[in-house]
Amino acid sequence: MAFRNAYNAEFIRSANGTGGVIPLVRLLGAGPEAEITKYAAGCLANLTYDAEDNCEAVRAAGGIAPLTALLAAAVAPSGVGVSDVTAFAVDALRNMARGSDKVRDEAREAGAIPPLVSLLLLGPESPLARAAAGALRNLVSQNEHNRDAVREAGGIPPLVELLQAGPSMEVAAHACAALRNLARGNATNRNAIREAGAIPVLIALLAHDPSKEITAHACAALANLSFENPANQDAIRQGGGVRPLVALLGSSPDLTTYASGALANVANPLARLTERLQSVCVPVASLLCPPGSSRPAA
Repeated sequence: MAFRNAYNAEFIRSANGTGGVIPLVRLLGAGPEAEITKYAAGCLANLTYDAEDNCEAVRAAGGIAPLTALLAAAVAPSGVGVSDVTAFAVDALRNMARGSDKVRDEAREAGAIPPLVSLLLLGPESPLARAAAGALRNLVSQNEHNRDAVREAGGIPPLVELLQAGPSMEVAAHACAALRNLARGNATNRNAIREAGAIPVLIALLAHDPSKEITAHACAALANLSFENPANQDAIRQGGGVRPLVALLGSSPDLTTYASGALANVANPLARLTERLQSVCVPVASLLCPPGSSRPAA
């Protein structure tokens, strides 16, 4: 099983050309408890790491469905439970989803999102929860259907729970990045993330080292959450988010962009004025034109 320890870059690049991917995908069919399945999944996890051609080769060979089946077998009520093969399957899917919308779509269609959400429940100390958060982070990047699917699978509350593991924990960084992506371009998710209690935690993360990845993700998440969402804008302002956002201005180009975007959203008077006008105008309109009555013709 030479491929199992395939970390050499030249070896990884040549694996697809030598026909190594297709038989490895076939070996996944031996079942989650077979030793050969563990080796095959481990090979694929290594071969897909930072290797775009191999990721596409595994997808084209039909690897997504059997990798997803290994996840489902681990989390099913009468399943085999989590093991090394589960970890390898998560790693392979995470690697493949990083730069491929085809993989993101096929993974959703194969049913990968619900078992990945289930793995989050293992908690912040679990390497599998960390890997699952990373996989979901990649799956929801630039993919609106997957953003909906994660919410519908109940993925937002456990991601917020992992966010509270602390800024030094890799699992928190993955969860923060996933929430950032989930909030982008999705109004329903913005509300769900607020309702799950993420905003105070994200604000607290702004006070940590600005050179850390998680600080940038938290800042970008607040920018996405506050876009065209008066309730989130109010929550950020009332939660003390303005001061740490201002403090991040000028710290780096990315953080300045994210912080200024969040501040612009939070300071947007038009959105709050529109909301307040609606709250006033609707009752007034009801008085002027009660239900069942007709408006006068022009």
